Amino acid sequence: MIGRFIKVFWFFTLFGGLASLLYVYAGLSQEAQIYLSDTNKLFSNKEVFFYVALAILSVQNFVFYALSKNIKYKNEVIQTLLVNWFISFAGTLNLLYIIMVHFIFLTNSGERLAFNNFGLLVFVALAIVIVWLLALPILIVKQVKSSNQ
Repeated sequence: MIGRFIKVFWFFTLFGGLASLLYVYAGLSQEAQIYLSDTNKLFSNKEVFFYVALAILSVQNFVFYALSKNIKYKNEVIQTLLVNWFISFAGTLNLLYIIMVHFIFLTNSGERLAFNNFGLLVFVALAIVIVWLLALPILIVKQVKSSNQ
């Protein structure tokens, strides 16, 4: 049952990411700035930004979906755990991409806005991704210990 909720989460974040990307593409000026630091800025055409972001989103989701479908493990419980983790990790990466695309849009909007709070959201999303990465070995070890008892 939890696998269905994870797939729904992944599905909504995938299409939310595509919708966010289209929204940002429509709102960007011809030249998009990607701030690397106060002194380093990367300028890109909005079409190049859109297609690179779309490629990253598509390839990442395809890879994690293909991995989740092709996982074969002798223990059925661990296999289900891995499938659910791969799909949910793809969803968390989609959330990170949504936040990052909107942050790039916000910095290119031309309005004088305080980015302090939204910048914190980027770090929170990165922390969620790191926690999700660290959760996999912990969940596997916990599952192996519980199955050995």
